[in-house]
Amino acid sequence: MSLEEPLLKPEQSFENPTLNIDNNINDNFIIKLYYYYIHKGYYNIISTQVVNILTTLFLFSFIIFLFNCIDYNGLFTMYDTGYLSDYIKWSDFFELDIISWICVIIFLFFIFCKVLSLFDDVKTFYKIKKYYNKKLLITDSQIISIQWSDVLDKIKMYENDDIDIYVISSIIMAKDNYLIALLDNEVIKLSFMTALMEWNLKYCIIHHIFNKNKLRTSLFEEKDEFKKGIQNKLRIVSIFNFICMPLIFILFTFYTIFKYGEDFYNKPDTIFSRNWSLLSKWKYRLYNETYHLFHDRINNSIEPSNNYINQFPNKILETFSKLIVFILSSLFILMLFLTLVNENLLMNLYVTSHRPILWYIGILGTVIAINKKLIKEKLIYHPKKYFNEITEYITLPDDWEDNSDKIEIKQKFIKTFNFQLVLLIKDIFYILMSPFDLWELSYHIDEIVEFISQNTIYEKNVGYICSFSAFRKIRHHNPNLLDKKTFNSFKYFDIKYPDWLNKKNNFSSFSINIIN
Repeated sequence: MSLEEPLLKPEQSFENPTLNIDNNINDNFIIKLYYYYIHKGYYNIISTQVVNILTTLFLFSFIIFLFNCIDYNGLFTMYDTGYLSDYIKWSDFFELDIISWICVIIFLFFIFCKVLSLFDDVKTFYKIKKYYNKKLLITDSQIISIQWSDVLDKIKMYENDDIDIYVISSIIMAKDNYLIALLDNEVIKLSFMTALMEWNLKYCIIHHIFNKNKLRTSLFEEKDEFKKGIQNKLRIVSIFNFICMPLIFILFTFYTIFKYGEDFYNKPDTIFSRNWSLLSKWKYRLYNETYHLFHDRINNSIEPSNNYINQFPNKILETFSKLIVFILSSLFILMLFLTLVNENLLMNLYVTSHRPILWYIGILGTVIAINKKLIKEKLIYHPKKYFNEITEYITLPDDWEDNSDKIEIKQKFIKTFNFQLVLLIKDIFYILMSPFDLWELSYHIDEIVEFISQNTIYEKNVGYICSFSAFRKIRHHNPNLLDKKTFNSFKYFDIKYPDWLNKKNNFSSFSINIIN
């Protein structure tokens, strides 16, 4: 996108301005105000961090317990009555090899850093709490239901009536806008993104080009230094990921099993629930779209997306699923009837060797629930209708919309909107790939830094920002010259904040695939 304006004006210095509201309110303060808002108050922020630390400690300790302290051979060969304590050896908890002790030391250092960060946040967000409570007169109980726009109105009232929602959004989204642009323009190419990879990209690239929340303007004068710095950081982090991979992989795998295992067991049909992949979420997010707006929009798109997928049933699979459900339901009802007549049969009647009737009732119930999820009793074939409903919330490729009733488009669509179970399995697998992906990415630093420098622009009261998010300058351009993502972002922002410009922009005659 060309904005027909030089990156730097000759008379401009390389010093970044800060938001001029109050001496105590700068860009960092605004970001923390928003963080406080989306996490709904001081005690929720602190308690969430405390719980995360305790959860991580428990998970790590529990894994050591599972590997070291349980006599699995005794449990698996036990056929008489016994006590669980007979098969637990607490004395073996600290019987670790040298590699395990290294993992423990790394883990404890990580926890130590998290605790230091917690203490820092306790002090920092207490100041934010006082600002909300005493300056804006918004209590933590009110912040649960208050709108972000109402918070900004309060800031306008008590600080400066000229406060600009566009400036606020640009400050909050300054870093994320660059990551959105890099992914959307496929300067950074990924087949799948995990939360670990997301953190790595932000730490190695985005945080490196920013000083706190301002773009480092030395980037324009010292490109080679930045390229070398980012490349070195990517490779160091890649090596660190590789060394810590066994620990990361084990922790994440067990965390996933413990977090989702109970849901899948008690609600087997959730195995077939779908969600957007993390990479898709980044690609569908708009420029200057703050988290709470994006969260609502992407959640609203899930129901029509499921309806669209359901327009392509596998009739053969459905037919055999009906047969399986009928046979298993018959057996299930028979076993249930027998246990109602004599409850002692639950544990004392063995269907097969060492497998009582209770075990089979549990297995049959799970398999029946899964197969019922595959059966669609009612189907009205309207793929285009539901696809159009999806495009009210997210922008999809034009060729998808034109051919939304074709299996090929459905197959492309489900790569971004996949089964939750598939996404979890991919998360585990691609964690193993992250060190290699980071190392590969280190060979493409020239393109990344050039893209950032060529797509950075200066705006008054904001500073240097991603040109795709420079809405004040975009509004003066012909929409036909803008890429679709930029145009949609501008229009969506204009819909959400209709008063952000003093005079009406000239985009009203154009339509986009975003809810209005």
